Amino acid sequence: AIAELAAPGAVVVPHAATVFVQLLSSERMWRAHAIDAAIGPVRVRCGPCGGTGRIQDVHADAHLDAMDLLSDPQPCWNFEFGKPPAATEEHVGFMLTPTKRGTAHGLLIWWRLHMDADGSV
Repeated sequence: AIAELAAPGAVVVPHAATVFVQLLSSERMWRAHAIDAAIGPVRVRCGPCGGTGRIQDVHADAHLDAMDLLSDPQPCWNFEFGKPPAATEEHVGFMLTPTKRGTAHGLLIWWRLHMDADGSV
């Protein structure tokens, strides 16, 4: 849409985002969404995504009472809204290691918006 609708040099707000990921344990989500569980470090791959049927779009705020976060937040991908990801852009892979005991039923994923290019807003 940016290439087709915005004038050259247009300012895009928000400018960019950082995507974060965190291991979570939630029996309620596990039962409701038939997700695979894991114990121990989990391999995470972040980057451009064309979509998948395995992702359950759930608003975490509505389920905070039923979640136990098992790892620290890990930044996994940065992107600018005004620049579409290149088709050859590589994914970032890393191990997400638990910081407390439990069964990882899923990943909590969110983004932090950067409203301007220099990060002051």
